[in-house]
Amino acid sequence: NVASLDIPEYRARIPQMREEILQNKHVIFDTEHLAKNGMRIPVEISGRLFDFRGMQCVLTIVRDMSERNLAQERNMKQQHLNQMLLDSFPCIALLLRPQTREIIAMNKAAAAAGCALGRTCFETWPKFEKQCPWCLAPKLWESGREQHLEVEGLEIIWDAHWIPVADDLYLHYAYDITKNKQAEAEREKLQLQLQQAQ
Repeated sequence: NVASLDIPEYRARIPQMREEILQNKHVIFDTEHLAKNGMRIPVEISGRLFDFRGMQCVLTIVRDMSERNLAQERNMKQQHLNQMLLDSFPCIALLLRPQTREIIAMNKAAAAAGCALGRTCFETWPKFEKQCPWCLAPKLWESGREQHLEVEGLEIIWDAHWIPVADDLYLHYAYDITKNKQAEAEREKLQLQLQQAQ
């Protein structure tokens, strides 16, 4: 008997499910079944009401959802780990799709800079209509090798990196190194003044 597989919490919902299938002719829901050893197995139950030789019958299909649930759990853990990794960058960091430059994931610094999931990097961060003139992503796509550039844009000097992650994903991050560059220029100026004074 299938009812003997139902967990006690579900048994109380059986009258409600019967009513729903009579009204809608179809029902799908998730529940759990009990194995002989007492282990709970996540299942999806799909029931359809149909007429068979003048009698109303219900065809019920029960699918074991253990593998799907495990895959979803692994995926969620992987996404959480990816987000933790991105958020550990002390600068703007984006995971992007090649060719389209669609933002797939980003860290908090990128969100604060105006980046948005599903949009392109250039339209949300510097707010350009087309790719940034200094972008090295096309070189990364061609070579499959990491690209690096120090560039001035948006009145900031950036230490920018483009790194392949997978065939369909690359990481782009950029540090604001303006203060460092200004300090270097000031030091060089002072060194030149010292040399001239001697």
